[in-house]
Amino acid sequence: MIDGYDVEVKLLAITGLVREANLGSEGRTNVDPEEIIEYSGRLCWDTTEKLGTNPDRIQAWINIGHESVIEHASATFYIRASRVLTHELVRHRLASYSQRSQRYVTESSPKYIKPPEIQSCGQVAEKIFKDAMENAWST
Repeated sequence: MIDGYDVEVKLLAITGLVREANLGSEGRTNVDPEEIIEYSGRLCWDTTEKLGTNPDRIQAWINIGHESVIEHASATFYIRASRVLTHELVRHRLASYSQRSQRYVTESSPKYIKPPEIQSCGQVAEKIFKDAMENAWST
C-alpha cells in the first residue's frame, strides 16, 4: 500500500530533457526532441534503460498506433498518482498522455491507495479493505 495520497509531479522536459544525474548550471541539458519522444515512450514500457538502443523505436510506435509519444517534444511531466486521477486527466485531452502500461509491465508487488474514508472508519474497516486488496492481488 502507498501511505497517504501524495501526488508527485516532475518536469522531465521542456525544449530539452531534464536529467537528475549531471544537472548542469540550470538543471537542464540540450537534448534532441527525438530523445525526449523516445524517453517518454519508454516510460510506458518501463524500458528507459534501453534509451538510444533502437534508432527505429519511434517509428515502430507510430506504426502500431502509439502516437501520443510524438507530442512530448514541448513539455513533458512525470506524474505519480492513482490510476483514477490519471484517468480524469486523460479524458479532458488538454495535453498528450502516455501512461505506464498495465499490459506490458509486470508488477511485482501491489500498490494501492487507502481512501481517507476507510481510515476514518476505524481498524475493522481498514482490515476489511486491506484483506480485499490482498485477495484481489492474489487472485
